[in-house]
Amino acid sequence: MSTKALPVPDIPQSVDGLTPAWLTRTLQAGGFLESARVVRAEPEILGEGEGFVGQIVRLRLSFDGPAPRAPESLIAKMPIRVEQNRNLGEALGAYDREIRFYTELADRVPVAKPFCFYAAMDPNPLAGREQEFLDFLDRLPRWLVRILFPFGLWLASKNSRRYLLLIEDLAPSRRLGNQVAGCTREEAAAALRHVAAVHLAWWEHPDLETLVWAPPVNILSRYVEAMYRKGRKHFHGFGGDLSPTFWAFADWLREGGTPVMRRLGEPPSTLLHGDYRLDNMFFEGEGADAHITVFDWQTVSRGPAALDVAYFICGNLSEEVAAECADELLQEYHQRLCDGGVRDYDFDAFVRDYRTALLFVAYRMVAGIDMLDFSNERGMALIRGWLLRIDALLEDDFAELVG
Repeated sequence: MSTKALPVPDIPQSVDGLTPAWLTRTLQAGGFLESARVVRAEPEILGEGEGFVGQIVRLRLSFDGPAPRAPESLIAKMPIRVEQNRNLGEALGAYDREIRFYTELADRVPVAKPFCFYAAMDPNPLAGREQEFLDFLDRLPRWLVRILFPFGLWLASKNSRRYLLLIEDLAPSRRLGNQVAGCTREEAAAALRHVAAVHLAWWEHPDLETLVWAPPVNILSRYVEAMYRKGRKHFHGFGGDLSPTFWAFADWLREGGTPVMRRLGEPPSTLLHGDYRLDNMFFEGEGADAHITVFDWQTVSRGPAALDVAYFICGNLSEEVAAECADELLQEYHQRLCDGGVRDYDFDAFVRDYRTALLFVAYRMVAGIDMLDFSNERGMALIRGWLLRIDALLEDDFAELVG
């Protein structure tokens, strides 16, 4: 079920605010506590190098009496305290998206996700006018976008809105994926099977257009172009091991990135997770039959199904595993679409969209290099490994692909 947004007079903005008294009131308001009270909440910071714009905290709870409906532990999610990363999260609407996913959409997305005990945020001043605002920004001339881009990030830094999620802690019973380590062919098949169910449920769905808070992936192409040109200047420090093909591609993207985004706006469209990777998945069982619970819905969006597929394959399969089985995984995924009733979308069209999506993932990663703080060791290893995996899949006909 989707979680109803509760009254939010007091939304903690730090771990220190998640006190036993606050948790008692919150769990009672949600119907998870009766007479018992929370007497202790032991925090444990999680997710170093995993959540780039969110702070993730496990809370182990103790009660002064029987609490059969209350969880023994919770996961709290709030904006990250690294200012540079929070500014980007604000600018992308990441915090709004996840709150609204759990309060408005979760029960219509056919994949397991953590149960949400509490979801709250301060009102969005643009609520109801998001698409109008995005359309206005997308019409601005390039020269003005380049001027306004730094101002937009500065403006995001002044946002004092509060956001908080309390979700189910799945770690005791399930295995967390590890993007740096990668996965097997069988685990990849399980992941693509789960996301195919989401794509099928929302394939060309008429309600997609009503999800104005989950924008199309190709929105604000001029802003992404400005981000890319800024990030490209700082990219050499991350890409020392990349091939000449990748560097030629990175130079081509200065002009070719916008056509890539334009191509991703073409139908067919569906609902996307947007950050579909192992670090956002819990596995129960082994191999291709594993059951997967998907979390981190901060980048839920609309666009081609091939984007979630490309994002997963290029980010989570080692170069060796991808070389052995990427083509088979694409064929299996496409067959699931056909078996689920998708018509007029042949395999060649899907592969073209997949390859275009690979270009987009690389484009967005280079654009974001200068926007995020990768100061921890795991975050740096994740990004470097991801770039090498993309490089191994990249073909040298990128200009013809979107020409």
